[in-house]
Amino acid sequence: MSISPTRRSFLATAGVTAASIVAPRVAAQPQTTKTLPPGVSFPGTRESVADMQADHPTLVSYRTAIAAMQKLPPTDPLSWRFQASMHGTLGEDGANAAWSWCMHGNWWFLPWHRGYLYFFERIIRKMSGDDGFRLPYWPWEAAGHNVLPAPFRDPTYSGQKNWLFDETRKEANTGGPLQPETASGSFAVDWAAALATEQFTSSVIEFAYGGLRTQKTAMPDKPRSAGRHGVMESRAHDMVHDVVGGEAGNMGDPRTAARDPIFWLHHANVDRLWNRWRDISGHLWPDLCRAKLWSHLLPN
Repeated sequence: MSISPTRRSFLATAGVTAASIVAPRVAAQPQTTKTLPPGVSFPGTRESVADMQADHPTLVSYRTAIAAMQKLPPTDPLSWRFQASMHGTLGEDGANAAWSWCMHGNWWFLPWHRGYLYFFERIIRKMSGDDGFRLPYWPWEAAGHNVLPAPFRDPTYSGQKNWLFDETRKEANTGGPLQPETASGSFAVDWAAALATEQFTSSVIEFAYGGLRTQKTAMPDKPRSAGRHGVMESRAHDMVHDVVGGEAGNMGDPRTAARDPIFWLHHANVDRLWNRWRDISGHLWPDLCRAKLWSHLLPN
């Protein structure tokens, strides 16, 4: 399977794709008068994993797709390893022009991952045979949900391998409460601080919800990472990766994070929370006169 023109555009523009433009409301059906590009549809409604049992149809479809993707060679774009490698790779993984493109430490972080989720969902639908599949989200900031969802903690399901389980999550798999190593020790408190950040980007990293401004590039060049993460990325996103991955787990390393099935639910929540930030009147998007690339991402 070759990378489609739409997918290629996604890589080349670091995530400002048709998907990230026309899917501003992933957790709720959007209301818009915009004309959609050919072949693009709204992705529907994502549900919380919080109340899902192990046999929930969404999780059954997710397992089915992962099992099918794991059987494919790493060089197949539909394979689990290829999709994970688009985010990051280790030295022994080899090289591919489509790999190691994750955006961190700049203002492309949120839109790039939105496009990444969009195409991943389409692959899951194809590989599971479930055309209604939508990624669930893990609301780790909500009271009582700072625990790895139970269906992801058991190594077996119905007497067989549970494809949602990742053995590298040592502490998270025990089912205990997860707490960020921050002054608050609370995902809820840290998310509230991120939500209160008014500007999407700023020259001062502590005031930039989405990260520092950096220029768009064309393949094979990757937009520069500032090395410092925006408020949403550092105060919420990063902390979940750290506590789930622990000392040496996949989630704790950007090069391997997307190999863990919970990665995708974590980022579905990050994407949902971006919408919650957008919902607040007075939050400031990039200046259109100086950042025309963002004009299509703004609310009507």
